[in-house]
Amino acid sequence: MKTEKFNYDLPEHLIAQYPSEHRADSKLLVALESIKHEVFKDIGNYISKGDLLILNQTSVIPARMYGEKITGGKIEILLERFLSDHQTLTQVKSSRAPKAGAELVFSFQDKRFSATVKGRKDNFFILDWSTNPQALFQKYGQIPLPPYMHRAAEKLDEKDTKQSMLILINKNQWLHPRLVCTLIKSCSIHCSKRVWSLVM
Repeated sequence: MKTEKFNYDLPEHLIAQYPSEHRADSKLLVALESIKHEVFKDIGNYISKGDLLILNQTSVIPARMYGEKITGGKIEILLERFLSDHQTLTQVKSSRAPKAGAELVFSFQDKRFSATVKGRKDNFFILDWSTNPQALFQKYGQIPLPPYMHRAAEKLDEKDTKQSMLILINKNQWLHPRLVCTLIKSCSIHCSKRVWSLVM
């Protein structure tokens, strides 16, 4: 299957740049016999006995940092994963891709840290850090926002880093192929004697 089959038009003015103040009032797209636009707090109206709820918890970490090459060129890195207590696998965005042995410098609050490019793995770079990178990302990293959000990360983006994916499988059909939710306390629905707090 070709990925272009999943392309669709989404007007810019319909893309929220900030989350709803009351998350339970976020929009909900219901795709059953027809397309309906509802609010998320009404999702309980579409859950019946025998339906299956699958909850997959994830966590968003401050994975983006900005720095520069030792030669002065600006860089942006995005963490893919920690390989050890001194190595990471990252994406590196710069005018020219750094070569093996290149030194990258990161300065925060008058403190200076460095990472050396050890090599590549496909489209990712293996960085060898001068100090434990986990502590650096937790203290100085930024929450990576998706490219369709045209603003810089803010403090409010750090508040709700705990996220969950909820897939609702109707006993007769799918409610929606993938229903992505954020776990909160303000909107509760009951299913099979269990209470889930959910919002889009």
